[in-house]
Amino acid sequence: ELIVIQGEEVKTDDQGEVIGLFLQEEIPRGMSFSDTIAAIKGQGGVVYLPHPFDRIHTIPEPATIHRHLADIDVFEVYNARLLFESYNDEALRFARKYGLIMGSGSDAHVLQGVGTGVLRMRRFDGPEEFLLSLRTAEVHRRPKSLMYLQSLKWVAQAKERRAAR
Repeated sequence: ELIVIQGEEVKTDDQGEVIGLFLQEEIPRGMSFSDTIAAIKGQGGVVYLPHPFDRIHTIPEPATIHRHLADIDVFEVYNARLLFESYNDEALRFARKYGLIMGSGSDAHVLQGVGTGVLRMRRFDGPEEFLLSLRTAEVHRRPKSLMYLQSLKWVAQAKERRAAR
């Protein structure tokens, strides 16, 4: 059985991205980190912080993460698309230090990337059971070549641009 969770990755004004899970309505882009989290929580959603230490992209400042630790429901400790594995290792150490619920993601931008970062977890129904199940979930890493996946993304983007013309 396939369970689909409605959610979105939201770009904040200057503190990276936040994922909202179990959402009913779209969250506006470009709000502050705090307002984005409040908008997700306002819908009864789950706040998931993706790739928190990926310094190649815009990420929250350490002070911002610390200030919102109680608001972050899931802290991503494995992202299959990170260029440097040390960023995932840093996230894992941080999550363990603060006792955070850990997440994992493929961050797939192309079909071939789906399943490169997986969580094996118990069946759940709704956000509360989801978070309970995540506490005992197992992170499975199934990486593929980032160059391979990135080149497929570029090809897909080029096709989209051509089709838009």
